[in-house]
Amino acid sequence: MAVEKMKIGTKGRLLSDVLSRKLTPFHALKELINNSILANAKNIVISLNVQQVSSSLFSGVGEIEIYDDGHGVAYSDFYETIMMIATDKRTEGMGVGRFTALQIGRIVEITTVAYDREIQKYTKTSLTLNATKLETGNLEEMPFEVNHDEVDEQKTYYRVRISSLYNNEQNCPKRNKLGNDFKEDVLPRKIFENYPEYVYKNKVKFNVYGKDVLMEDYCIGEPVDTITKYTDSEGKPRNIYVKILTLKLKNHTSKIFLQGTVNGVTSTVAEFSYSSNWINSDEGTRLIYVQSDVISDELCANFSLEGFGQKDWSLFQTALKEVLDEHFKDDGSKYAAFIQKLMVDRYYPFNNATEHSVSLSADIFNRIAYIMEGNQKLLADNDPSRELIYNLLKKVIEDGNMRFIVEKVVNLKKENQKKLLELLDITNLDSLVRFSSEITLRKSVVENVHSVVSNTNKETADLRKIVAVILFRNIWMLSEHYQPEQFTLLDQHLSDTFDTFYRKHLNYLPKKKMGNLLEDCPKGRKSIDNQFVCEERLVGYDKKEVLFIDVRAPHFIITKIERSNFDSFAYELERSTDIPKTGYCYRLYMIANEIDEESKSYIDSRRTGKDNPDSEPFFYNMLNSNGKDIRLYILTWEDLFHLNETKLTNQSKLLDIRAKAAREKFIKNYTEYLDSKSKSVMKLTK
Repeated sequence: MAVEKMKIGTKGRLLSDVLSRKLTPFHALKELINNSILANAKNIVISLNVQQVSSSLFSGVGEIEIYDDGHGVAYSDFYETIMMIATDKRTEGMGVGRFTALQIGRIVEITTVAYDREIQKYTKTSLTLNATKLETGNLEEMPFEVNHDEVDEQKTYYRVRISSLYNNEQNCPKRNKLGNDFKEDVLPRKIFENYPEYVYKNKVKFNVYGKDVLMEDYCIGEPVDTITKYTDSEGKPRNIYVKILTLKLKNHTSKIFLQGTVNGVTSTVAEFSYSSNWINSDEGTRLIYVQSDVISDELCANFSLEGFGQKDWSLFQTALKEVLDEHFKDDGSKYAAFIQKLMVDRYYPFNNATEHSVSLSADIFNRIAYIMEGNQKLLADNDPSRELIYNLLKKVIEDGNMRFIVEKVVNLKKENQKKLLELLDITNLDSLVRFSSEITLRKSVVENVHSVVSNTNKETADLRKIVAVILFRNIWMLSEHYQPEQFTLLDQHLSDTFDTFYRKHLNYLPKKKMGNLLEDCPKGRKSIDNQFVCEERLVGYDKKEVLFIDVRAPHFIITKIERSNFDSFAYELERSTDIPKTGYCYRLYMIANEIDEESKSYIDSRRTGKDNPDSEPFFYNMLNSNGKDIRLYILTWEDLFHLNETKLTNQSKLLDIRAKAAREKFIKNYTEYLDSKSKSVMKLTK
């Protein structure tokens, strides 16, 4: 085996930063796991050599090993990938976080087998790091022995072996102690809790302490997804995505994991305990995973909430607790269990089943009785005074004296009291007014965009040059699922790739001999070029959508040539290894003034056939054979205007129907205010 002396690359100070970071050993372990996932590992094995275990610590752990079957690091890439610390950001699983093992022990041995493209053979490379020497020496001048050899084996891997653990030293700092997280009966669950999607989607197989981490060992039923929106301190709309798992654990304490995704790896930023009056703990422990577009890469990298301003954190936390309360309230298991007991209670005032099933009074009574139970335990304690209380409550409700209930019976916050009393005095028409205003505004936008596309005066010609941007600002015109505030700038590498493919396939002008030139296009419009915009948005738990809109120049006709080039553009995206497929979907639009008859016929057949299973407007093609979800759409401006005019006309007709439903909306709203007595608590634990 050959030995080469290598030195730490340009920014060795970053390695010093790793040694001084205030990460717990478990966070350091997660950094190593994240690198394995980024290296496309399908199996990750975590082994602990346990010699002696005390009641609270692992005082006798000799070493810890993390092994993965990812693509490894070839010897010819070793210096650039491992030794060159030019950035603290991960690329293909090898950011500065690979050295976080030095937070756990003083000696770290890295061994890896990979296919070396430079010599077209497999190589085995190893390196040993000593934290004591690193702390005292000049990192950029210190030579490291890197052993390497050509090998016959074709099984790639990356192994980190950690020894001389700080945990075994006297006066070990608290942040370096292994603690309960590394116990044999705890660590597998901690891995599951922090990487649930990789377990239940079978993306990665974890083996801890010699046993596989399996979903069925922990989960009850399937995960549940929900979403909410809120506005941050700067007035920007934000989304919160929630996934809820129910676990069969003896400890029924529910937890919240605040997560972010960096370079395709989802990791936990912070962990909270969570309690709510609406959760039925008898059904199991809830693990609640939360992602949001407000969670930055910096928060993920530092495993810290310090980047959250106090006001923004308060807004975020309030919105999260509200959506969780709503979910568990709608789930209704705790409420249903109470109502089941209430309705068979001998003092329940609605003894006639038919009376109860159709009675609004009974519904309100049940909700108020549930809230009162939280404070007074009338049913749970078999309090005999409930006979009088229940009958009086029923009479007050049926007399219509809800004001008395709000002020004297149900102890709501002053703010909710005020809101509920206002709803008792007036019909709730706020939503109708907002809906009407939104329709009026959207009609105006459609008319203005139509004017920009159709008119030939100088003012609209200038706007026609940026019509792609105008359309993106009003992206709801393409689909109600799109809102402009959802989108963010595309990752630079992804943006550059789209730009390259666009220039290769779509960046050309029409010609008469090609049959794609609109000859009667106004002269002032022929100088306007093609335009495209490309941005992305978070559309679900750990899933992003890239939206690409190609606006053909005004003198274009979409022909077989454009369809072929659009297909080629999409096929290259599908084949490209620079375009991620996991957790991404791609929606590609081409818009022009006209489509020739042959193309119309072809596109119509695709829209109405089996190739368009979701019956999407403007659908043209779908590519998913390579694991990528890519859909193509072709339309004219007139298609777009007709769709929106029809949609807005139908929405206007709904206004009358909604007005008739105002009473039902009022009932729904005031019962929600009664329910708001329920309190939930989030407490940061890690």
